[in-house]
Amino acid sequence: MKSPIAVILPVLAALLAPRDVLAFDPTMQSKAAVEQRRERLREKREQQFRAGDLDRSRSLSRVEIEAAKLPDALLRRFSEIDADGDDALTPEELEAAQNRRIEAARDGAERPVDQRGSE
Repeated sequence: MKSPIAVILPVLAALLAPRDVLAFDPTMQSKAAVEQRRERLREKREQQFRAGDLDRSRSLSRVEIEAAKLPDALLRRFSEIDADGDDALTPEELEAAQNRRIEAARDGAERPVDQRGSE
């Protein structure tokens, strides 16, 4: 059986990746590739929740994130991801945050270089 960290870290790395990493990913060039990537990320998020959701509430609290030794970046972005402000991250909130980052990265990749500025 894989350790919870081995399952969770790749998902969170993708979620927390800088926009530039996603923007230059060659698989992000078509809508079909974007949809495939979203589906893979959704599946990984489900694995993350099974491993990190210690109380089986279908949400991750700050305490659970800390207990599972997840990256500090997730805690730093917690309020941004927690759309309903209930102090818990649901799979849907993580998916929405990931989708926003993918869209922002793709939009940034489509702009001419001189218009990107420093983001």
